[in-house]
Amino acid sequence: MLKPPNSRSAWEYGGANIADRHLAQEICDQGLESVILGIVLVVGGASLPEILSTSTLGSLVNQGEKRFVLYAFQNLQEYQTKLEQSIYFDTAKLIRPGMSSEILMFTASQDDVVPSKTQENLWDLWGRPERKIYDNGHRFTIAKAYFLQNSKIAEFSKLRLSK
Repeated sequence: MLKPPNSRSAWEYGGANIADRHLAQEICDQGLESVILGIVLVVGGASLPEILSTSTLGSLVNQGEKRFVLYAFQNLQEYQTKLEQSIYFDTAKLIRPGMSSEILMFTASQDDVVPSKTQENLWDLWGRPERKIYDNGHRFTIAKAYFLQNSKIAEFSKLRLSK
């Protein structure tokens, strides 16, 4: 949820996957973190290099295998180091201090797409905001958050958008 400078009202932005990271990166690059009124995050994690190198999502595994051959990496740590050198944006840096009360997270304890460990890392880095943990994998957690928590998300959003 964002409230752009000089705007009379706040607006919601919804999306998924890497597109959200591009918007978040642009917000940070422009120094506009103060426009963020709230964040609802479902199965998001940090850091991106760790997600990319440990996910079991087929397309990410395939890319990783190609990069191992192309750059002759000897192990996973070399691959993660190269990713860290190549990716300068980190989701963990998106929020300003004291913002954890403006965040609602839904995480999965058995996620191997956005590995659960990376979700836990982001929760810690963001100051342990309110969250609901589902004992499921990636896709079931997304479905459960949407179908079972829709009213909670709507209430959370409405409160922040009214600011």
